Amino acid sequence: TAIDAASNAIKALAASLVATKFVDVNVAYERFIQSMTVAKGSAAAAAVEFEYVQQVSQKLGVNALAAAEAYAFFSNSAKGTAIEGEGARKVFEAFVGTMSRAGASSAEISGAFVQLGQGVSKTKFELDDLKGIAERMPGFFLAFAESLGKTTPELFDLISAGKIGAAELLTFADSLNKALGGAEFDGYQRSLERLKNTIDAAFIDVGKAGAFDILITGIKAVTAMISGALSAIKLFGETIG
Repeated sequence: TAIDAASNAIKALAASLVATKFVDVNVAYERFIQSMTVAKGSAAAAAVEFEYVQQVSQKLGVNALAAAEAYAFFSNSAKGTAIEGEGARKVFEAFVGTMSRAGASSAEISGAFVQLGQGVSKTKFELDDLKGIAERMPGFFLAFAESLGKTTPELFDLISAGKIGAAELLTFADSLNKALGGAEFDGYQRSLERLKNTIDAAFIDVGKAGAFDILITGIKAVTAMISGALSAIKLFGETIG
C-alpha cells in the first residue's frame, strides 16, 4: 500500500541518516586521535585525552566533538611551552567554561582557541590575537588585566611590549577557573548538547568495537576493485589501439 511504501521510505531515510552520522562522528574521532598522537606520543594517550574532553564537555554542556577539535589544536600549539600538559587543560577548562556560561556557540569557542593557539605558539600574544578572543568573550580585557593585578591600559602596554605570553595566560586561566567555582551549566541548549554527546559517544563505542574498521576495509576493497577495473579498461584500450 501507499502507507507501507511511505513507511519503508522513511525507514530507509532514517537508516541513511544514522549511517551518515556514524561515519561523521567516527571520522571526527579518528582526526582527534591522529592529532593528539602528535602532541602526546601515542594513540593510547590520545584516547585518554578524548575521554577527558568528553567529561569536561558533559559537565559544561558543550559539543564534545567541537571541543575536542579545539583542544587538539591548542594542545599541539602548546607543545614545548610552559603550559604543555596540565597547563593546557587548565586553559581549556577556563575558557570553555567561561564562554559556555556566557552563552557562546561551539563555533565561537573553537574560534577563540584558534587565537589562543596562535598566541601560545608564537610565545607571545599580539593585540590582534587577543581582540579575536575578546570579540567572543565579554569583559575579556578587564578580566585579564585584573588577574595580573594591572589596569586595562597597563595590560595594553604589556601586550605592546611583547610581555604577555603563556605564563600570563595561565594566571588568567586560574582566575577564570576560580570564578567558575559553583557555577551551574543548565538550560535547554546545554542539555541538548549533552544528549548529542551521549549519542556521539555511543557511535564511537560501536566504531571502536570494530564496525568502523569493517567500513574502512570495505572502502579499501571497493577502491581496489575500481582501480583494478580502470587498469583493465586502460589495458584493453591500449591493446585494441
